[in-house]
Amino acid sequence: MRVFSHDERRFVDAHGGALTKTGRYLWVGDRFANHIVVVDTAEDRVVNEIGLSGGPSGDPAPDIMDVAPAGDWVFISLRGPKPLSANVHGHDNAVGSTPGVGVVRVDEDGWHGELVGVARISRLVEGEERADPHGLKVRWP
Repeated sequence: MRVFSHDERRFVDAHGGALTKTGRYLWVGDRFANHIVVVDTAEDRVVNEIGLSGGPSGDPAPDIMDVAPAGDWVFISLRGPKPLSANVHGHDNAVGSTPGVGVVRVDEDGWHGELVGVARISRLVEGEERADPHGLKVRWP
């Protein structure tokens, strides 16, 4: 079953997703567009898109995400400038400027959120940033 399509866009790289606390909304990251597509799971339709560029990162390239148990935060691995995998040459769909973990505050019962911070990760190799986190899991005691 197809829930949504972005055929009208030049390039889309939907990757990583998580259900909000109530399960009402599914968040799907789009690395290329630097946003999160919000799908209403009761109606199987896109109801919002959350832009992540600006503030803490001009090019976050959101990847794998997970929701904190209380449901008020989502943590997202953010790709680096030299992706180790999944990058389409010429499109740079997996290229980001702030490798690390994005911290998103969840508002309105999961319908909306805002990137409020980035915990940077760095791995310099001969002066070039090579960090490229490509996974994430929230653990709670």
